[in-house]
Amino acid sequence: MGNMCKCWEAMNNMIRLQHKKIRASFQKSFYDEEHEHKNPFYQRLHTFVSREAQRRIAEEYDKVEWVGTDKSVCGCSIRRTYGLPCACELGQYKLLGEPILLDYVHIQWRKLSMEWKRVLKNKVCELAFPSTSSMCPPPDKVKIKGRVKKSKDKKSDGYDSSKKRQTSQSKKQPSQSSQSSKQLVLRQFPDVIQPYIDDIFDVAADGNCGCRAIALLLGHSEECWYLVRNSLDHEIASHVTPYDRLFTGCIREIRDSLKISGFGLQPMDKWLSIPDMGYVIATTYNIILVTFCQTFSMTFFPMRGSHSTLTKNDRICCIEFVNGNHWVMLKMKDGFPLPEIAPGWKQYRTDEATSWAIAYTGRLQHCGYLLGRLSRVTQNPPTEPVDAMPLDEP
Repeated sequence: MGNMCKCWEAMNNMIRLQHKKIRASFQKSFYDEEHEHKNPFYQRLHTFVSREAQRRIAEEYDKVEWVGTDKSVCGCSIRRTYGLPCACELGQYKLLGEPILLDYVHIQWRKLSMEWKRVLKNKVCELAFPSTSSMCPPPDKVKIKGRVKKSKDKKSDGYDSSKKRQTSQSKKQPSQSSQSSKQLVLRQFPDVIQPYIDDIFDVAADGNCGCRAIALLLGHSEECWYLVRNSLDHEIASHVTPYDRLFTGCIREIRDSLKISGFGLQPMDKWLSIPDMGYVIATTYNIILVTFCQTFSMTFFPMRGSHSTLTKNDRICCIEFVNGNHWVMLKMKDGFPLPEIAPGWKQYRTDEATSWAIAYTGRLQHCGYLLGRLSRVTQNPPTEPVDAMPLDEP
């Protein structure tokens, strides 16, 4: 007990010494403003939140560039431990262009008082001097050794086994429903493409589904959809002249479709439009974009830059427009046939970009062969069903 009393005295003296420094810091939070906090981003926090909290928020804001709004990348540790906005929350504020709301800062950082120090001091005092505590020992001694014996009741075993069977059956139902939904989506693909589909991945249907699918195909979380919007808009702004020719004077409408005023459901004019955005996506990320639909399917190569023969596996990203209002991500089998090249690419590509089409001539012709054979079969239907040509067939 003597050591505890000494610790209490030492801590009490330490708190007294810190008291003046903290009060001086609170006064600075009321009247002074650091240079990095003069940004309008922090305008609602000034004189209401301590300087230490603003510093921690500024450090977290530096992570927004690579975290974005993805919670899995952020981890949200500062939100859980300090009650302050984390990087993914700050990314949403940055996207909307609005200052941080005071309500998203824990009330402890908004008190600017010494109340929490007094509470801590009282708790330590109770540990040093138990007689001052309001707590009392339990009236009966609690047995803490041994374990509770389980009753061997056959009825309970039967109940448990039946419960397990119900649980296993309930687990099977979602998988069966997901398979049936995939089959419904699969029927919306062109007949010649269906044998080459390996899997279908759905994304949230909020008007950003096209950008969500592209984010997944690029290896990011679908929550990084807003980064895709920003990257596409930056690509158009950096090459206005060629895109203005490609979009025949509608470049303003195309860029407006990439800019949103807030989160949540997006109107139809903010959806991913094909073929316009197909050219931009392929060029921005230097990928081959393939879009499928019941009425038309297209292949988009980058508008500039030559194809590298040193790259063994080019990144081919495939998406499908289903139900007339939603984009999904596709995983295709290796060597699947590529549909016809988008007409705008043929007319407005650079000369060096022609090498992309040359490198994939075989797969482009393969799709044309399948479509031609399908049209012949439709005109003269055989008595037996005709399957799609295998990949190794010339």
